[in-house]
Amino acid sequence: MTSHAKERLTLIVCTRNRFPSLRAALAVILGLQCRAPWQLIVVDNGSTDGTWQWIRSIQSKTSVRVDVVSEPVVGLSRARNAGLRHARGDIVAFTDDDCYPTQSYLNDILDVFSFPSIDYCGGRVLLHDPADLRISTKTSTTPELFPPNTFIPAGAMMGANMAFSRRVLEVIGPFDVRLGAGSVTRSAEDIDFLFRASCCGFTGIYSPTPTVRHHHGRRSNADLHTTLKAYDIGRGAYYAKHLCKRQTNRVILENWYRRTNLLSDAAIRRFLRELRGAASYLWNVFGS
Repeated sequence: MTSHAKERLTLIVCTRNRFPSLRAALAVILGLQCRAPWQLIVVDNGSTDGTWQWIRSIQSKTSVRVDVVSEPVVGLSRARNAGLRHARGDIVAFTDDDCYPTQSYLNDILDVFSFPSIDYCGGRVLLHDPADLRISTKTSTTPELFPPNTFIPAGAMMGANMAFSRRVLEVIGPFDVRLGAGSVTRSAEDIDFLFRASCCGFTGIYSPTPTVRHHHGRRSNADLHTTLKAYDIGRGAYYAKHLCKRQTNRVILENWYRRTNLLSDAAIRRFLRELRGAASYLWNVFGS
């Protein structure tokens, strides 16, 4: 590590027992261009496959400021919160340990936040391997503005490519540990975080310029079922959380109703999984 200047941007990557994926992702991330000092935080979420030892070993071998953080309690929200506690950038971005940002990714994020009115953003998530299922992506090339107090539907922006200004993080607080991978609700920690930013009066944008390629490796029908099930359960938990709040219950109810279609067996199963996620979240909050 050679630079000790104040970082303008922090990029957080969380990982758990995915050493090959992480190694491939960091090979790309450590070579990114950035016109300002930046910090990379890698959070090891209780890995047992040698991840911790390897990421510690690379700290002294790169000019990028790499901080390695341990969060032994399993859960993506917990890992992201651990990363936030060590982030020093004025802008904090997140990507996943199976994503490959484009070379200009960091500069593209800086460009988005060069507009003072923008407080948070999401970017494009493309499929890396065409043999993988076309899921867990966001491919739109059309920018979309999210004014303050706007409902943000699941999938509008994705946790694999999102960023926030420091002022947003100071207001909305940490990720909800009852949401996300490793929790009973399996997903939706990202969309909850984004919606909370909107509800606190911040302006967001989906920009197709900051781009990552997602190398998720899911190819079978079983993979598809597992992933979509997790999304449905998490979405229901997200809805339930904000139905319980006076500020958001009406907009959530309206949008849940609008997005619910019970005209097919698949749609009914999806709705039942959403209800399961809602019940799981509420039990975790009020029943435990």
